[in-house]
Amino acid sequence: IALTNEIMPYLTQLKGQFTQYQLNHISGFTSVHTMRFYELLTQYKRVGQRYITIEDLKKWLQLEDKYNLWAELQRWVIKPSLNEINEKSDLFVEYEPIKKGRKVTGIEFSITYEKPVKKRPAFPHKNKYGNFVKFNAQDPKFSSHEYSVYAKDCLKILDDFYSGLADVALEDLVFYAKFLAVNQSHKSKFGKERDIWTELKKRGYKLSQYELVEIPKNQIDFVE
Repeated sequence: IALTNEIMPYLTQLKGQFTQYQLNHISGFTSVHTMRFYELLTQYKRVGQRYITIEDLKKWLQLEDKYNLWAELQRWVIKPSLNEINEKSDLFVEYEPIKKGRKVTGIEFSITYEKPVKKRPAFPHKNKYGNFVKFNAQDPKFSSHEYSVYAKDCLKILDDFYSGLADVALEDLVFYAKFLAVNQSHKSKFGKERDIWTELKKRGYKLSQYELVEIPKNQIDFVE
């Protein structure tokens, strides 16, 4: 994802505050407003609730002199930011405008952490493909033809289920690497096998004969 000149400095600033897991999510945000919202709301993810006045919210978002009408603030800042947070991050946020008289003076946020994870559809049973559905971990290109056919069907299931590489479960990243290794002409929507290895490294892992191995923190920069 290409990040704008506005977002990159802010993302760099946040690197010291968030885990790599969180950064994988927020690096997909397209707006600084979304990032600032996430920075605010993630502080209260364990509490689950957060009330903030419109005045304080605009200060936090650095919008003191903009969007003076509630309808504009909601349309151009709040809704797009929360939609992006709900779609791309580990938070799910709902909100309710709080009025004093007829004027909206604050917002009550409800924050759900660790959203319920939808279960990936099961892979087809290997018996469907014959008796020689074998993966060669030492040299995947010598895996059986039956395994290659099986892997293509499994890749479609993975591609259909996941919307972003940062959302892919760790065990499914291993499957991605194996399936792409035996189907080198196939391109997943997330790229080639090398792109999967790069994502694993971001999370602090590598593969040894396609088994997951945690990388010691002091060695991460030396892993290709």
